[in-house]
Amino acid sequence: MRSNSSTFDTTLLSLIFIYIGIGIIILYSGTDQNIPTLMRQLSRLSCGIFLMFMASLINPRDLNEMGTVFFFLSIIILLAVYLFGSSGKGAQRWLDIGVIKFQPSEIVKLTLPLALASWLDFRTNTFTNHFISFSILAIPCLLILIQPDLGTAILIGSTGLIMILISGLPSYMIAMCIGFAITAIPYAWFNILHDYQKARIITFLNPGHDSMGAGYHIIQSKIAIGSGGFAGKGWLNGTQSHLFFLPEHATDFIFGIVGEEFGFIGTTFIILLILAITYRVLMIAHKIDKPYERYVCCGLITNFFLGSIINIGMVIGIFPVVGVPLPLISYGGTHAWILLISLGIIFSMIRSYISR
Repeated sequence: MRSNSSTFDTTLLSLIFIYIGIGIIILYSGTDQNIPTLMRQLSRLSCGIFLMFMASLINPRDLNEMGTVFFFLSIIILLAVYLFGSSGKGAQRWLDIGVIKFQPSEIVKLTLPLALASWLDFRTNTFTNHFISFSILAIPCLLILIQPDLGTAILIGSTGLIMILISGLPSYMIAMCIGFAITAIPYAWFNILHDYQKARIITFLNPGHDSMGAGYHIIQSKIAIGSGGFAGKGWLNGTQSHLFFLPEHATDFIFGIVGEEFGFIGTTFIILLILAITYRVLMIAHKIDKPYERYVCCGLITNFFLGSIINIGMVIGIFPVVGVPLPLISYGGTHAWILLISLGIIFSMIRSYISR
């Protein structure tokens, strides 16, 4: 038994609750002080926190045995989207089962790292086994990409690639991956990307070319963040959001509210919190002696970190707009539940490590 007898890393838990608490304050402004909407999100977060604590009680050995099963079930659910899915905003991404409407692609953010960690822990360093690793990654990414949901496909794909890299990918395969990615760009542009996705990339390169169309979101988000200055306009005093110039200000572009109302100080604090949570998990994962548990921790926290970076990057204009929410701050249920369950599984790995 290690000297720390707690089943939770209290530092990590405190950082998570501080982040969630600040997110609620931001969302109150983002929902235009709409109490019923805020209460719905609070109920979702409360349910998610309960699921996080329940997930922390799972035995990593059981999770290792069931991870692949969960992954294949999530693939089946992804396929069900094409048969029974509901459409919205030009995409078919949701399943509506009456009591709940959710995005199956969000579930893959949890099941893919679990399945990939199980395989990476089991496989030997051969070309065939590396090919299987990439196949495990490619199948859900392609299914999500054709929904179409470019942002989630990029996030899940990047998370899986990082997991494969840290497992010890040979340099020749890294070179092959880079070469394949470069040669695939023209094919993806002409055969995979939809017109609106191409417009987003063109807008990223030149936001002013369609200021009232494809470039409107990013122009308004830059105005919101820039107008906040160093200390911001003050909580609830943002004009771009509350006068409805900033679209999607409770969901994908909520970071624009942080910049406008809390300024450079507020945005820096949010980024530091994200970095602190990520660093804490990676620091613990580095100490864990079992590869499976280490891979799971790295994969799940990479999902949180990359999701945050992609969202912030698209809001400030350094990445194209791809529709990725800011984790645990943007309004929405499925992504919050999946992330909190992921954090619970990380706590499960930490608890297992401490108890050995």
